[in-house]
Amino acid sequence: MMRLLGMGLTFSGELVAGLLLGWGLDVLLGTERVFLIIGTISGLLVGTIGFFRGAKRANNEALRQINERKKQP
Repeated sequence: MMRLLGMGLTFSGELVAGLLLGWGLDVLLGTERVFLIIGTISGLLVGTIGFFRGAKRANNEALRQINERKKQP
């Protein structure tokens, strides 16, 4: 259960980090929401990839535990 919470927090953190980096670049360079949009999309992509990697890892571990229980007499 805690692993899922961690995955969700990581996903949202990466999304917010991309958003804030984009916003910061817009402020520094004086552009209008260009980098905000790019940063948000980048954060979303990075977060999604990380989320699916974590989900795959958790699924593989769960399958391994199930297989170990089946082998026990």
